[in-house]
Amino acid sequence: MWRAIADLLFPPSCAGCRALRPDDLFCADCREEVEHLPAWRCRLCSGSLPPPVRRGEVRPGLCAHCTERRPAFDGVWAAFAYGGPVARAVHRLKYRGERGLADRLAAPMRNAGAEALAVADAIVHVPLHPVRRRRRGYDQALLLARALARREGVPHRALLRRVRAGDPQVGRGREDRSAAMVDAFEASPDARGRHVVLVDDVVTTGATADAAARALVRAGAAHVFVLALARAL
Repeated sequence: MWRAIADLLFPPSCAGCRALRPDDLFCADCREEVEHLPAWRCRLCSGSLPPPVRRGEVRPGLCAHCTERRPAFDGVWAAFAYGGPVARAVHRLKYRGERGLADRLAAPMRNAGAEALAVADAIVHVPLHPVRRRRRGYDQALLLARALARREGVPHRALLRRVRAGDPQVGRGREDRSAAMVDAFEASPDARGRHVVLVDDVVTTGATADAAARALVRAGAAHVFVLALARAL
């Protein structure tokens, strides 16, 4: 009853364009623009791989980056490819203070990450540095992780701490991002033996997820699976 009253007073809007009362997370127009991850992608980082030239051609399961330096995580799951309406939804959550979007965005994340969530015993978010969190007023990855935990019934655990702020990652290449992330996180000893789903809003190059996963693995985590709303391709 209370949900119906809330929807009447504050009708949901499209996460992409703010059109009122969409029949889903996105309105019909925005759904046509939403991109999903390609079928032919790296089995670790979910980055796109060149499609086969001939039918039946066998390609390596890893991209060149993951082959050269294997990441610490066991895979990346994402609900969407980053761009268009999805990018606008992330911007609303991350920079416009629309925290209520987190619960709605967690639904497609849950579907995308069902395989990882099925074996997880802890949901952990990729934390902002305390200075940046105070400046923003909240941590968008924490909101998504808590929403997933409520939906899935897997406990959220604050097992990671950001100990180096670093410069903003936007516009940086993979090597610069990786260098900036060295020793950026510390993990709690409570990570030992856990099967962790590591939650973030967007995976761009995978450098931040890799650094966070390495901290968890150093603390003894058995497996780290990354789950994001979007993967930049």
